[in-house]
Amino acid sequence: MPTHDTTTGTPPMIGRCLSTHEWLDYVAAYDFGPVPPSRVVLHHTWVPTLEQWTGLRSMQGMQRFYAGKGWTAAPHIYVGPDGIWLFTPMHTVGIHAGSGNSGRTNGKFWYSIGVEMVGNYDKVRPTGAVLEGTRAVLGGLSKRLGIAPRQLISFHRDYTDEKSCPGWAVTKDWVMAEIEGWLGAPPAAEQPRIYRVRVAVANVRSAPTTQIPALRQLRLNDQVEVIEIVSGELVSGDRRWAKLVGGGYIHRPLLEPAS
Repeated sequence: MPTHDTTTGTPPMIGRCLSTHEWLDYVAAYDFGPVPPSRVVLHHTWVPTLEQWTGLRSMQGMQRFYAGKGWTAAPHIYVGPDGIWLFTPMHTVGIHAGSGNSGRTNGKFWYSIGVEMVGNYDKVRPTGAVLEGTRAVLGGLSKRLGIAPRQLISFHRDYTDEKSCPGWAVTKDWVMAEIEGWLGAPPAAEQPRIYRVRVAVANVRSAPTTQIPALRQLRLNDQVEVIEIVSGELVSGDRRWAKLVGGGYIHRPLLEPAS
């Protein structure tokens, strides 16, 4: 199984956040083991909402919630405004959709991947980073598993009469069109974005961690080109890092978009 799927806590959680392009590399090389999943169940969190989402703290809150229910597993993936979060390893049967978690059909075992879109989509459809991330997650899984979206993707509400999940505004026709469109034209490489330093002094590191010496220092209002925002070592709180065009990483809260 993938060596990077280290988990902590109960139920076991990876707790790592990937950018869209990191996710596509991750899923393309993923080892599902002898029995790969054959379904993906789409959800929305409902709560926390987008406004309530705080990245790793929200993931830890969901972990405590599931632990309180006595669950030994959870959904596999959360698509948030800040990236694609990994919870239950994808080679493991999750708990997220009742009878849609796993089962046997004609004597053959199957299981599903649970994908949570952060937010409440009963009245509006997902947009922005959540929509882009969801396209990449569902499209990437469809491509990796070799299963067309219409045979692969189901909704949580398909397995219960008590849920609107993934939200009444989210329809099968809309989702399939989005994923089929994505598969026809995967997203282009991310273009560099210009940020400026918002503090007096900021350290640039050779890796996304504070545990190594600084490569160089930047000063207030210095500008840098950012390739992407990536996850990094958890030192204190939820750390996110900006990968720079010229090499190195800088803690994301030290930057702000240049006007």
